[in-house]
Amino acid sequence: MRFADKVVVITGAGGAVGPPIVARLRGEGARVVATDKAVPEGAGDDGTVWVPADLRERGSGKRIVDAALEAFGRVDVLIGNAALATDGDLGAADEDYWADDITVNLTANVGLVGAVIPAMREQRSGVIIAVSSVNAHADFGTPIYSAAKAGLESLMRSVAGAYGPEGIRANSIVLGTIATEGWRHRVAKNPEIFENLRAIFPLRRIGTPDDVASLISFVASGEASWMTGASIVLDGGLLIAHPDFRSQVFGA
Repeated sequence: MRFADKVVVITGAGGAVGPPIVARLRGEGARVVATDKAVPEGAGDDGTVWVPADLRERGSGKRIVDAALEAFGRVDVLIGNAALATDGDLGAADEDYWADDITVNLTANVGLVGAVIPAMREQRSGVIIAVSSVNAHADFGTPIYSAAKAGLESLMRSVAGAYGPEGIRANSIVLGTIATEGWRHRVAKNPEIFENLRAIFPLRRIGTPDDVASLISFVASGEASWMTGASIVLDGGLLIAHPDFRSQVFGA
């Protein structure tokens, strides 16, 4: 098994994409420390260690990493999967609009990486994966989220360059549209939205959480041991064919 005796920490583990990632890595032998704002009912029955944490709170990253080190004595893989995206007009924005997007998508990950690096340096190995978005590369209507994700990818490149000589890899997964509960409010407004969007994607389908879990499993594994500082796009071809996406989602 690819992750036998490896310890994986993942944020946003209770969301739509988190559980398939946890299940995939556990199925490949990983010991998982999962975190989210609230612990789902029945969590931990499979042996996953859960740490409730609100990433908007200062020091949450250190608390999560400390819990993993206390439970298992090491961290082999850190997956920054938590995300928050707020729709809105940048011209009408104030700090209340953008603060949480910056904190959850970027600032919290800086804290997590800073907390885990000493342990990874000591063991001379480690993998850090940031879940980013195509929004970091094009205008899809969420400017603050987009800026935060772009900063997150830059952070991964900096970590890759600085700590690669010590055996630490850092990469970003750049996601396109994934069919999750996060789209529920848009589906309520337009039940045909996914059907309409499919035509924009060269692969003619929307992504699934299992697509994400499969890629993360590979990038976190030794099979990707020469991959670092990369932004790996998983978007069904959206970035090469996106001009109509904004009009479908926002009606512009």
